[in-house]
Amino acid sequence: MFEEIRSARYPTCPPRLKSLYVFDDYALVERALREWFQNERKVVRECRLLVGAVTHKADTAWLNAHPAQWAQFAERYWVGEMTDNPFPEVLVHGALYFPEWESFGDA
Repeated sequence: MFEEIRSARYPTCPPRLKSLYVFDDYALVERALREWFQNERKVVRECRLLVGAVTHKADTAWLNAHPAQWAQFAERYWVGEMTDNPFPEVLVHGALYFPEWESFGDA
């Protein structure tokens, strides 16, 4: 449902299934690690968007919906509306640069 609404009404937004997910605040990274990846080992890397990357900042809280709410919540997600307790992510469709890429073998 989210992708159907994106492609029909917000075609300039990057598709969720073909995007990278990043955060623009380290506190959000820590929250994601705590809430979504508690029992997994994840390596956090700083990245920078390259010119031409298509982005969309949205609140992941809208994704936690019952099927009856999907259409309404998808609209809010794609317009970038934030909930009272937002958990924003940035979808990136395009190239990223990792400034510390030379150290990646050490992870």
